[in-house]
Amino acid sequence: MCAQTNSPTIPLDPSKLSRQPGAGFTPLKKDSPYSPVGVNLTGLPRRVKDSCADVYNNACTRWERAKLQGARTIREIIVLKGGETPDEAKLDELCENLLKIIDDLARIVDSISSVRKNFEALLKIYKVKASIDSDTMANSNVPFLSYTLEKYLEMIRSIEEPYIQELKFKRNLIKRVPLQNNQAICTFINVCWLHDPLIDESVMRAVLALVAECGFK
Repeated sequence: MCAQTNSPTIPLDPSKLSRQPGAGFTPLKKDSPYSPVGVNLTGLPRRVKDSCADVYNNACTRWERAKLQGARTIREIIVLKGGETPDEAKLDELCENLLKIIDDLARIVDSISSVRKNFEALLKIYKVKASIDSDTMANSNVPFLSYTLEKYLEMIRSIEEPYIQELKFKRNLIKRVPLQNNQAICTFINVCWLHDPLIDESVMRAVLALVAECGFK
């Protein structure tokens, strides 16, 4: 069996965000016509909140679930390959399962990219409306507390790119699993898979700041 090294624990409670040292995306608390908590939202605030919820659910929940499933599969492959007479049929099945998990991770990244495209579309619509009626649109660029649509888009991009790169990294990583017989190297591969080296704490702080800003969590 391989040794498992846990990646740094990052709290998924946005209420703790402001207490994180160096948190770069703490929402500014101020009065807003759109209170983000306990209100049935419509229009732009509703779309923004739903989009931020999608990012949170994909980046924090679905990704973590698929990643852990992949780690279990890699461990099974390591154990199987460590036996005297590995079951080739079972090994093929596990490798196929690992490819399916990569496909799941790819769909998660696609979902985050879709949110980024949604914000790009929202920003274009806002700019067109603002060019027609600047007085009416003067305050509509801040759906909740302090973030403008440009800020949302900037943060979504800062989240999306690390996940794209991490997916590429994991695709290359699993190619080595079926071919590798050295147990120490296989264990290292599993640790790399679990650690998400290209998704650092600043990415998760950005995710938590988004949902705190719009009151999703």
